[in-house]
Amino acid sequence: MKDLAKEAGVSTSTLRRRLAIDGGFRHARERTLAQSAVRRLRDSDDSVEAIAAELGYSDARSLRRFLKNTTGSTPSQIRVGSFFPREDDGGVRRRLQTLGAMMGA
Repeated sequence: MKDLAKEAGVSTSTLRRRLAIDGGFRHARERTLAQSAVRRLRDSDDSVEAIAAELGYSDARSLRRFLKNTTGSTPSQIRVGSFFPREDDGGVRRRLQTLGAMMGA
């Protein structure tokens, strides 16, 4: 948390406060991972296995299960375009993008 706050140019308490608004670090991390996975599935022909490894999952099955639980769609559904994410307000989206950039996602 300390390193993330330093990279963002804010204090640790400010980062915690901002994350708490969005449901906490774990929720923000999960949303960022889901967004990264969806973007990779839509924008590349990489295998689910390769995307899972890049995002830090132990195997493709774990990523598939995570996506189904968080988005309601499988990687195949996401790839063929039958996945329509819920819209967030712009502030939440910007904070998640910043967090994703800080995490290297």
